[in-house]
Amino acid sequence: MLIKLYQAISPTIVDAIDAFSSVTGGWYQPRYDAAWYAGSSHLSHTFRIFRSGEVVRMCGGTGRVPGYDADLDRVFSYTVGTAPLNHDPIGQKHDPARAGAITYTGLVLAGYSWPFVWHGYYYTIAGSTVSKRDLATGAAVTTYTLTGTLSFPGGARLHITPEGTLIAWVDNGTYTVVRFYDLYTSTNLYESCMERMRFVFVDAVHQNMWGVRLSDSIMQTYSFDVAPSVFNPFTLGANRSRYRQDALSGTLLGAQNEPVRFWPVGWRLTQPSMGGGFLGDLEVGYGALGSNGALGPSAEGHLEHDYTETDEDGVTTNLYCGPGSADYVGQSATIEAWTGY
Repeated sequence: MLIKLYQAISPTIVDAIDAFSSVTGGWYQPRYDAAWYAGSSHLSHTFRIFRSGEVVRMCGGTGRVPGYDADLDRVFSYTVGTAPLNHDPIGQKHDPARAGAITYTGLVLAGYSWPFVWHGYYYTIAGSTVSKRDLATGAAVTTYTLTGTLSFPGGARLHITPEGTLIAWVDNGTYTVVRFYDLYTSTNLYESCMERMRFVFVDAVHQNMWGVRLSDSIMQTYSFDVAPSVFNPFTLGANRSRYRQDALSGTLLGAQNEPVRFWPVGWRLTQPSMGGGFLGDLEVGYGALGSNGALGPSAEGHLEHDYTETDEDGVTTNLYCGPGSADYVGQSATIEAWTGY
């Protein structure tokens, strides 16, 4: 699961005729620090929605299919057989005098593709395939395939951040599944989820997502970051003796086994007491998330780092260094890795 940052007190409710549905459109707009949202029919209205969950009605609807131009931070809309028109930034309604960036007139209603303009092309998503298309001809320039462990039926939405991270989301019947993809490197980054949502807006400025919860229409804000949930027991080599060292490696995962990327991890090496003899078996373990405690004597060797950070796969590493010639040996020791949020 993604980290939940905030939850509104009151439901986010638009006018009765404009209930959130699978054929409506909306995007966060940085210029207003609010989201634009439109209903699904010619009787619907256009709204501005804030992260607090508050809603302001802007104007009457148009019965047109909306899209978003991230290059201009502007909403546009179209009907079959016409090129899209930009919406007036004040009144929020489409303006015949404001031609949109897409000049292709072959856009269709089937599938409600909600085109997204970014860096001179427009993007659509169908199933797990994202298509990058020419603004004038509509021809596919390239496609990207999103992968992951959770099911990914049709009806997905997408957003692209200024850094080139494509974020796609869909309801799989249990969660709202969210996937992150790097367009610059054509790399699937990770997949996570939120509670089931009626609608989602991506706030790329503050690196979070707003979701209107399906069960009660309460607005929630989620971070792009995955909440730590599972810390797999780490591995340790067999060089547990004087003058030797061993690499430690562990993986931090979220509730859906997604990697927790670039996350701090604390380490400690503890011994129960001081005594005589040789270096005993080193017990490899891991602490509960968020645990802490005093360090024991350090003569049984030491760890290279007190804190490390997970990589893009959720993996973190450290180094255990065995005792030197003058160090005390003879007790078992425990290495712990821990984190929290």
